[in-house]
Amino acid sequence: MSLKPKRVNFDQTWEELKETVKEVVTLSNVKRDIWNNRFGDVYSICVAYPEPLADKLYSETKNLLESHVENMLVTKVAAAIHSQSSDVTESLLWRYYEAWSEYSRGIGYLNFLYMYLNMQHIKKKKLSEPETLYASVSSDIQEQMEIGELGLDIWRVKMIESLGEELVKQVLDGIKADRMGTETNSRNVEVIHGVIQSFVLVQDYRKKGNLKLYQDLFEKPMLTTSGEYYRSEAVKILQKCSVSKYMEEVIKKLDDERRRAEKFLHHSSIMKLRKECQERMVTDHIDFLYSECKEMVAQERREDLKNMYILLKPVPDGLKQLILIFLDHIKNEGNETISTLKGDNIHIQFVENMLQVYQKYEELISDTFSSGHSVDPLFLSALDKACASVINTTIRIGERQMCRSAELVARYCDSLLKKSKSTESEIDTKLTKSITIFKYIEDKDVYQKFYSRMLAKRLIHEQSLSMDAEEAMINRLKQACGYEFTNKLHRMFTDISVSADLNNKFSVYLKEN
Repeated sequence: MSLKPKRVNFDQTWEELKETVKEVVTLSNVKRDIWNNRFGDVYSICVAYPEPLADKLYSETKNLLESHVENMLVTKVAAAIHSQSSDVTESLLWRYYEAWSEYSRGIGYLNFLYMYLNMQHIKKKKLSEPETLYASVSSDIQEQMEIGELGLDIWRVKMIESLGEELVKQVLDGIKADRMGTETNSRNVEVIHGVIQSFVLVQDYRKKGNLKLYQDLFEKPMLTTSGEYYRSEAVKILQKCSVSKYMEEVIKKLDDERRRAEKFLHHSSIMKLRKECQERMVTDHIDFLYSECKEMVAQERREDLKNMYILLKPVPDGLKQLILIFLDHIKNEGNETISTLKGDNIHIQFVENMLQVYQKYEELISDTFSSGHSVDPLFLSALDKACASVINTTIRIGERQMCRSAELVARYCDSLLKKSKSTESEIDTKLTKSITIFKYIEDKDVYQKFYSRMLAKRLIHEQSLSMDAEEAMINRLKQACGYEFTNKLHRMFTDISVSADLNNKFSVYLKEN
């Protein structure tokens, strides 16, 4: 084939090209040599001498595609609207889906056949945004799009705008049937999903607003009807269920709806649909859910608390009340556990009892208030606030004597670091855990005062379990509060080491002299 521009009899060439175009869009068999010749015809028309005929080819192709889609609407699809046949293959959705499947594939092949027109004529004529706004050009040039895009736009105008409302109505009926438990076979699912996807694909080529048709035509009524369905479902369930059972039912409904959305809808609608269902079944009845929060927390009903967390987390400020109830519950248990302290070892009771409370609720939060592998920081913060409140409460011992947590924790560490029958590994574990309680102490300076006095006594009277244990504890405190906090303790420890070294040297000197 010669690439040199030549004179072209457009009418004659178009007659031959037109027949191939019809065969392509109807997915008929086109012989390879004819297909190759039509490539040449498109090229020859676009570079014709003395004047290129690309605009005329575009116009004729547009008219042909419009006539083809109008014919499909009349002969293949529209008749099914009023069909009384019980055969589902005669329904509008099936007819539309089959027509769309054929046409969309055909347009893809046609776009390839018109590659030269697309690349060398249409794309070069496309204007930038400023040119579109300010240039003085004809509307015909502005409106030209690639043949594949043109074919999809014609489908939107001729087919979807004619049948859109009825299509959407039948699609929503199909989704409703699926919700109601009516058996939906794989072919029906494919058809409903394919019809919905066609609303997306006809504008998929657009850089902006490619989902506008889908959202305006289908998504908005889908969200509205879904909201109405779940509003009525919530009322039905409320009439016969407790809070615990209601939450289970709602979570099941939400999971079913997520699977349904993934099966039928465009992915951009999945979260919107979930939000609509949550608002109708959770937000609208949030006071009902709150009504048993205190009992659930007080009785530590983990499964119920898990379900409550799942439902309330997506609601703005939905967890606020649950967190406050949880915080108060921990505070009450903590205050109760320190109110019974008595005897000579209250420092041990205080630290170990508080550690039990902390570890218990840390484990409960990890098990209950988490999504995936991530523990909810709001509940960990509530645990911190509750523990800090309890630990920094002034404790009454006996009739008159008052004691603060800083002193008790210092005494606890002192009792562990003195020589005892416990193994070093046991003591090391307990000292590590004591830092958990230490971190909540507000009067850390008071702790430092008591700890330094007790450290001095242990060092001077040689009561320490070991110097390694003493040094390890000081390092833990340094990690928790910084070097400045432990500077004095380090100096005391160093002084003892220096003293021991001097005594050893003096002893050696006496022996030698």
